[in-house]
Formats: sequence, C-alpha cells, structure tokens
Amino acid sequence: MEPTEQVSEKQREIVRGAATVFAQYGYHKTSMNDIIGASRVSRATVYKYFGSKEDVFRAVIWQEKKEAVKAIEGAVAAEASTRGKLKAMFTTSLRMLDEKMNLYRLTRRSFTELFPPKESEEGELKARMGEVIEILTEILGAGVAAGDLVVKDTELVVEVFLAAFRGIMVGAFAHADRRPPDELAEAMVDVFLDGLRARSEA
Repeated sequence: MEPTEQVSEKQREIVRGAATVFAQYGYHKTSMNDIIGASRVSRATVYKYFGSKEDVFRAVIWQEKKEAVKAIEGAVAAEASTRGKLKAMFTTSLRMLDEKMNLYRLTRRSFTELFPPKESEEGELKARMGEVIEILTEILGAGVAAGDLVVKDTELVVEVFLAAFRGIMVGAFAHADRRPPDELAEAMVDVFLDGLRARSEA
C-alpha cells in the first residue's frame, strides 16, 4: 500500500492490528499469521491489500505519521496564544511518542535497515516532516504578527526548535524515568520564549 492511495476500512483494520503485534514483537519476530490474527480479517483479505509483511510494516509507519500530524494540528488549533500553540505542538508530539514508544523502539531501526526509502516513500516522509515544519512556521509567523515574538530568521528558529525537540526524543528512548511530556514541553517553550538571563525589575 503506497501512502498516497485511498485507504479502505479493511486496510485500516489490518494496519491497526499490525501495529499492535509489531509493538509487541518487533518486525523480525512478527509473522503474517500474527498480523492476520490481530487484524481479525481473513487471510485472503490481508493478501488482497498487502503482498508481504514488509508492505504492512510500511503502511503502519505511514499511518502513525499521518495520525501524529493530525493530532498536532488539532491541539494547536485549540489554543489561542502563541505560547499555548507552541506548548500544544510539542506536548502532543511527546504524548504520542509515549503512547507509541514500544512500537517506535522496536521498529525504527528495522525500518531504516530493511527498507531504504523508495522515491515515492521518501517524498511522503519529507512531506510529513514538512507538515510539522509548516505548523511551527505558521505559529511563529502569527506570533510575530501579533507582536508576541521577534524573529529575524524564521527558518533558523524552526531548525533550533526541532533540534531541541529531537534531543528530548532521543532522551525518551534512553530514559524511561524522564519527566512527563507536559512538563518537558512547557520547559522547552519557556526557555525559548523567555530565555534564562536574569532581568532587573523595572
């Protein structure tokens, strides 16, 4: 299943079931029989849409990315202030990472090692990342327009924000006892918007 295809409800059922077993067993230990059992559809139905375990695995990864972007967009839209939108963006991203932690931990290495991106999939991956960058760019732009922020180089600020966020993500994989997503996101945004330099009272 290519990421740009129309997805039927049966395909969604298969992908949901596959995500469960991939998160439980990892790519290598998961079999098509496991996927069929978790999907609660017939073998013929699974093979109608997916020719192999690799195809199902790709579909799971793309679906996860699609759901993440949708959740971020919804959380950001629900906030009115620049600070609130930034916190919503990063908090939602970290919460979703927590929810899917085991899946990501077990599959991220398998994906890059087993399946070098095809041209169409590489484009889809860039598009998903581009959507996140676009959301962050829009938040910053609106903040500047509202007089909340002063941003001289939006592209650079986006890059720095994402670099800091990636660092938090790496820490999430390494440390199970890290601080809650809300606290991490709030601290990151506060540091960026307020800085750490002491200011004298007026």
